[in-house]
Amino acid sequence: MAEIDSSQRVQEILTQATEELKSIKVPNDDQLEYDLGNLLVSSNNTLDETLTRDQEKIDSYLHILARDSIQALLNRVWELPSERIDSDIYVTLPKPATR
Repeated sequence: MAEIDSSQRVQEILTQATEELKSIKVPNDDQLEYDLGNLLVSSNNTLDETLTRDQEKIDSYLHILARDSIQALLNRVWELPSERIDSDIYVTLPKPATR
């Protein structure tokens, strides 16, 4: 009986974690500009004025934009040449494009 309860609990935890974790896929990541040498990502897209003026929604809106931008940047970083030394992984960054 305890095995069934613990098995169900494990399944509940896994389901909850899956729902809470964000995907590493970023919508419209091809519209971003990257300077991997400076670990910089930028967007020329305009902000949604309706959301930026709404005091209840602005924090969430900016948080989502920041999270997606950083995730897109890290996705590009992990496409670069890398090497494993002991238990660490090192990525070779290109020369910076932005001064």
